[in-house]
This record gives sequence, C-alpha cells and structure tokens, in this order.
Amino acid sequence: MNRMIKLKQKYVVMYTLIILITIILLSYIIFKSFAFKVTNNSNVNSIVSNNGTNIVENNTTNNKVTENNTTEDKPVQNNTTPIEKPSENPSVTINTSYVQDEFSIEDITLEETKIIFNEKHAMAVGDSMAEGLDCYGVLNKENVVWHRGRRIDTMSADLEKVKAYNPSFLFLAYGANDIKSWTSNVDGWIAKYREAIMKIQSELPNTKIIVNSVLPVSDYATANDPSFTYQPMYNDALKNLAKELGIQFLENGVYLADRVNSFSADGVHPKVPFFQNWGKHMASYLKSVN
Repeated sequence: MNRMIKLKQKYVVMYTLIILITIILLSYIIFKSFAFKVTNNSNVNSIVSNNGTNIVENNTTNNKVTENNTTEDKPVQNNTTPIEKPSENPSVTINTSYVQDEFSIEDITLEETKIIFNEKHAMAVGDSMAEGLDCYGVLNKENVVWHRGRRIDTMSADLEKVKAYNPSFLFLAYGANDIKSWTSNVDGWIAKYREAIMKIQSELPNTKIIVNSVLPVSDYATANDPSFTYQPMYNDALKNLAKELGIQFLENGVYLADRVNSFSADGVHPKVPFFQNWGKHMASYLKSVN
C-alpha cells in the first residue's frame, strides 16, 4: 500500500515538473516574440523618422502632362549626396572634335527658322532636347514632337503624332537617355537606331529623314556620370550609320564647344543659345534642299 502511494506521489511530482517546464518554455517563447516585434517596430520607426520624406519620394513616380499632351515619367530621385556644381568662374575647356559642316547659320534669323520649317513642312522628334526647341520658341509647336526620357528604341510611341503631321522632312534628336541606358553597348544601340529608321521609312516612305548628332555634355556632368564618356563613340557610330543609309547627318556639337558655360545647372541640357543655333542649323539644311 505504501509502495503504491509513493509511486503515485512520484508520478504527481513528475507531471508537475513537466507542466512547470512547459509553462516556462512557453513564457520564454512568448517573451522573445514580443521583444523581437518591439525591436523591429522601433527600427522601422527610426528609418521613417530619419528618411521619411525620401522613402515616399523613392517609391513614387511624378507624372506630368507635357505640352504635347503626353505623360512625362520623371526619374525617381534617389537619396544621394548632392552633386557639387561648377564654380562661378570656372576655366573654360574647349572641345575641338566637332567640325562645322556646310550649313552655315550666319544668314538665318530665328523668325526665318520657323518660316522655313513651315514652308518645308518639317518636323523634329526627340527627347527633352527637342523639348527646348518648343519651350524656347525656336520652332512652332506643330513642328516638334517631344517626350522627356525618350530613347530611339522607344520613339515608336511618338510615331503616330509624326504620321499625323506627315512631314516632308523629319529630324531625329536622341542620345542622352540612350547613353545612360546602353552605356558601352554602342553596337546594340546603333542596331536599334537602324531599326527605328527602317520603321519610319516603311510607314512614311515620302519623308526624308535627317539625324542630329548625339550631343556632348559638360565636363562636370561626365565626371559625375561616367556613362557620358561614351558620347564620342555614339556620335561616330551614328555618323557611320547615316553614311551607310545615305541619310543626312547634322553635327550640332560645334555649338557646344564651351564645355562649361554652354550648359544649364545639370550639365546635360544646354542653355537657350544652343537651341537657337540648333534650330538655325536645321533650317539652313532645309534651305539648301529642294
């Protein structure tokens, strides 16, 4: 009898210990889970409080309707250290690799530029560089189709607008966005350029195509984005493609010989005088043809 009682007591103690151990383990697990959640929330709150504005900006796209009734997808602004701007009186670096062609702009006024484009039923299509022709009043709005961020491999999105105008002369203006996307793959880019020209020719067989050169950027922009070091290679490849296809190539880099003072604050987009000279240059070409 005593033996049975002792055995029962032993089992009671054993079960009690098991229950206590189980309770302790569960309590420990619950405590750790709660502590992890609190720590994690604390870290998230810390990130948001320190960079909250930038987090919102970096996960949204600022869409804007442009003058041409197209939607502009502005690049997402990364939370990076601001680029140091050039000094107020920097030394001027002259680029001598661009040679003036036979189309002089000396005897052409801005008003004549618009008149010539209208008379020749000409149009320019391109990226934000072409936008300058419109916004600075170099060409009339009906003579320009532009979209910020556009590349030669995405220009087909604007082709319907070009076809609606059915120009006799079409100037292509692409390059800066292409370089940033294709970088060292110049051959891949020029293959896309050839495809784009072929597509335009098939859909607008009576339109004469002219390609504008890939523009240089400032020394300061190149220093901050090494992809622009490929610009001369892109320009040479485009010049060779134009020669291969029997298409007129216009070298506009000559109007950006001053690689510092010719550009706006971003070092990529030229100032107003360039767009005026560029417009005159295209008009000079148009004036020379029948």
